Amino acid sequence: MLVVNRTIPEGAGVGATVGSPVTASTANPLIEIRYTLHDNVGGLFSVGSCTGQIVVMQSGRIDYETQKFYQLKVDAIPNGVTASKTTITVGVSVLDRNDAPVLMGADALGGSSTRLVSEDATAGVSVGAPLNVTDPEGDVLSFRLVVGGGP
Repeated sequence: MLVVNRTIPEGAGVGATVGSPVTASTANPLIEIRYTLHDNVGGLFSVGSCTGQIVVMQSGRIDYETQKFYQLKVDAIPNGVTASKTTITVGVSVLDRNDAPVLMGADALGGSSTRLVSEDATAGVSVGAPLNVTDPEGDVLSFRLVVGGGP
């Protein structure tokens, strides 16, 4: 059994290639090799039967925070003779990208992240409700006050 490793960027969409094609060969260059995928992970992946190229078939599912690694098995079948097949294990690592922080609660549901303060407010007074923000990677978030640009 052959083992190869490939990578795919987080967020890859339909038709994105998973690294270079998986390849197999025989001593006879006239023998045609076809490729099939054992498990397509719920329709997430497909392999080109003639090319061995694994591609993404669904958008929005390649997410590092959900799944960092996939293990696929591809059969290389010479001249349609399954008894002569070679199974290639393909390890697919998802490459992380920095996802933007997400507004939660009322701010995300059509509310406004704008906060107003009275011009005669004293130091230490809260300026509206706290922002509820999360970061998909769990990074520590910091905020800064931007003066101006009001309503």
